[in-house]
Amino acid sequence: MAQRLAPKLATKYKLPQSQLEEIFAYDEAERLKRQELSAKVAHAAQQRYSNCRCDWEAVAQELDMPLLECLDLYDASQSSISPRSFPKLVDWPDEELQLLQQFVNKNFNSMTTKEWRLVEIYMNVKQVDCSGAYTLISSKPMSPEVADLISKYREAGLKWKDIHSRFTIYSTHDSLRASYKLFTRKPHSMPETGKKYIKWTEAQTDRVRELIQKHYMPGSVKPVADIVKAEFPEKTENQVIGKIRQIVYRAYIPYSERDDVKRLVDKYGEDWDRIAQELQITTKHVQHTNGGVYKHEVGQKLNRTVSACKNAYFSTARSNRLQSSADHTEVVSREVCEQYHKHKCVDWAQISAAVGLSQRVCLEANEFNEGKSHWEYDPDAFSQEMADRMTQFIKSNYPYPIPVNYQAVSNYMWIDKNDCYKMAKLLDGEIDWTRELKERVVALRKQGMTYKDIAKRIAPTCDHKRLSSMYYRFKNPRTMKLLSLDDKADVKELKTATS
Repeated sequence: MAQRLAPKLATKYKLPQSQLEEIFAYDEAERLKRQELSAKVAHAAQQRYSNCRCDWEAVAQELDMPLLECLDLYDASQSSISPRSFPKLVDWPDEELQLLQQFVNKNFNSMTTKEWRLVEIYMNVKQVDCSGAYTLISSKPMSPEVADLISKYREAGLKWKDIHSRFTIYSTHDSLRASYKLFTRKPHSMPETGKKYIKWTEAQTDRVRELIQKHYMPGSVKPVADIVKAEFPEKTENQVIGKIRQIVYRAYIPYSERDDVKRLVDKYGEDWDRIAQELQITTKHVQHTNGGVYKHEVGQKLNRTVSACKNAYFSTARSNRLQSSADHTEVVSREVCEQYHKHKCVDWAQISAAVGLSQRVCLEANEFNEGKSHWEYDPDAFSQEMADRMTQFIKSNYPYPIPVNYQAVSNYMWIDKNDCYKMAKLLDGEIDWTRELKERVVALRKQGMTYKDIAKRIAPTCDHKRLSSMYYRFKNPRTMKLLSLDDKADVKELKTATS
């Protein structure tokens, strides 16, 4: 038996027999340890059970363990406690509903079956009843008056976090935004007027397109929506707005038509007005207030906007731009070096004029890095103005799906390239949870700091709920199951046969 099993397991896992036996022994020790802890938790829960619920905070304090770890170790088969059933919301006592909402909001960022199992144990109510009740009490219905106020705040430029401070009945700004979007998508006027949904005819769509071409102003749907609504009173406001958005935002050019765009860019340069005329796109020159980008109405030939032509060119000509930047590296770098040593700063407008290239090509081509500063996140000295400046540069020059050239970002900010990359990721909410960073979080928690305060020290956009989830997973790691159950049985048999 040993001669048969040893080669089989050694080949499968590429490990010697002695190491397989060590893994088996470790796994067995961990299983026995967890089984012992599980029995302790079940016994303590039985002792703390009263009024149809267990006092899990007292259990966690008694065993000197985190609350969620106690719930995870609890084995219902070792206890006589059975979960209650509250299939309807009216069946729930008010204090139980409040406790349910507080527990979920405090301990979990996103809910899966595993998290709802812990909620079931904590509340001593069936999992399906807990999830149903929480969904109902978390989604607050929105009134037309509140929706109108939110629309005005959004038009005034307020962020969702600022708007949420005025409507604290919603638990978070995300739930407020979700309720608002759900309300604006639903045809709320239908129950009052008794109107039924009627599909737009082709003639009606053509008429809406004509009205858009005459009256649409980029950035605001409301004025043209009022005009369309007056002409089609049988349509609801949401139907009208949806139709306008459907027509206006048909923007992107398919790959089959992108060669024409590139050919015209090679011929005229980045003269988007002239390219629009060449492609027979009628131009209604309305300068957008954000970024100075000209918006153009959709023409009959390609039915595309000039902005779409611009994006199509950027995505197809990226390789040519990179090659062009590489060709000018030596010239641009030499000019930057001379100006920096002379003035201790770099004026990219002067560099562009001196070498006869655009500022963007100069920024991408320069490889002179002397004197660049470093930028590490420090919550006490963090400059939001610098962060906004870098973010605005990236959005203006490298809109999605164009990959960001961090050499250009580094030259624009005159900050180390790697530091720019790391800061951009932090501002996007991408945090590299290294072991060193996790141990730092553990140390700060031991000092008594809250998750919100720790999150501010980690990154400017760090979410404290995700931080708490990471902290729990790091403090309570799951044992990696290297061997399957069948293979563990084979190792045990091999160990018996060789002893």
